[in-house]
Amino acid sequence: MRNRKLVKTLNLILLFFTGIGALTAGFGFIADPSGHAVGMTTDILPKEIFPNYMVPGLFLFIVIGLGQTITALIAIKQNCVDVWKYIFFMGFVLVVWIVIQVALIGLLSVLQPIFFLVGVLEMILAVMWKKTAWRRSIYHF
Repeated sequence: MRNRKLVKTLNLILLFFTGIGALTAGFGFIADPSGHAVGMTTDILPKEIFPNYMVPGLFLFIVIGLGQTITALIAIKQNCVDVWKYIFFMGFVLVVWIVIQVALIGLLSVLQPIFFLVGVLEMILAVMWKKTAWRRSIYHF
């Protein structure tokens, strides 16, 4: 029982923390695609792919920000056994986002490895969620 609550709490903290941060940063890039509003310049972007931060900002806001936040809300509202799949998927998306980011612009911030590890931790906690939910479902017919 205690382990299940700890896993759920850690998942929710990571999902909300990442989601709200991505919504904020994504909105900053959408509002000002030059990146100046969030202290960035377009000099680091590969110009042939991204002339500004609009597309990365949209992805950050919609996919990472809304995805993580909605997944957290689903985890709160529904006590379903399958919510771990959404959590795992969002962790995977975060890891892929960081890998692509580092491949395109390089390792420029301590936040990149931190959010890479957050994504990995989300995937680990999702599997732990699955195991605790499975145990619970055995005993509650």
